[in-house]
Amino acid sequence: MMLLAATVLRRGYGLQQSNARASLRCARSATSRIDEWRQASGFQNAGAPAVVDDAARAPAVVGAAAPKRKKAKRLRHHRNPLSAQASQPAQLEDDWPRAAFADVTKPLTVDVGCALGGWCVASSQDSTRNFLGLELRPEAVVRAQKSSRDLANCAFLQCNANVDLKRLMGDLAQSSAPLERVCVQFPDPHFKQKHRKRRVCTPEFAATVSDAVCAAGASIYVASDVLDVAEEMRARFAALGELRLDGDYDENNWLRQSPLAVQTERERAVLAGLGATSTADCVYRALFVPRGK
Repeated sequence: MMLLAATVLRRGYGLQQSNARASLRCARSATSRIDEWRQASGFQNAGAPAVVDDAARAPAVVGAAAPKRKKAKRLRHHRNPLSAQASQPAQLEDDWPRAAFADVTKPLTVDVGCALGGWCVASSQDSTRNFLGLELRPEAVVRAQKSSRDLANCAFLQCNANVDLKRLMGDLAQSSAPLERVCVQFPDPHFKQKHRKRRVCTPEFAATVSDAVCAAGASIYVASDVLDVAEEMRARFAALGELRLDGDYDENNWLRQSPLAVQTERERAVLAGLGATSTADCVYRALFVPRGK
């Protein structure tokens, strides 16, 4: 009996395999005929299965999650100003100051190292003045220009201040733009000793700013939450005999209050105690004017 049962099972299993192979041959034959018909009808990729865009065909579902947005490109916080690319002079059109401002005769403030331009944009609410932001990073300038697109008294230039500032000041003077103030607010500290040569306030930079300020009867405002950086900037301008400190100073010879109507985002964060551990929760300021003023 057991032998007979095993024989029956083997025959049944063989029959199932035969049926499966026959079904597969029929399916392949049907697919082949469909492919021939699709080719004869002008379809491409006859053997490929049809691709259905379910997202496009499916009706909108109330409360369905919105598609994820593409993340914005991260903005670099640092750029080496001494690199070959960053050391190239800026490409500017002729008489760019008159193209930048609707009325170039308004008192002008130049913000060196303006980052995303938030301070310039906020300050431009004072329509009686012009504001020009200078920034080394091209990506930051693009964002700043977008935020000031509808402002007639706010403009931004992508340039290296240590390379282009003297030329820019000359262009502004030729365009009869009355310089009122140059600001250097919270510049990149470049903490590492080997990178300190990258700091913006070099002796040559200080001399260039001083010449322009003295010629226009303007002022220079510097600020930082890094004591070493602030002391260096103050020393650079103090070393120039044609400038003097102006304003109310504390016992450590730092300006007590900012002369500006608007605070930068960095300044607000520092004064709120949100500064990094490498900085103090206070701002070191200094204001210089021509000695004869």
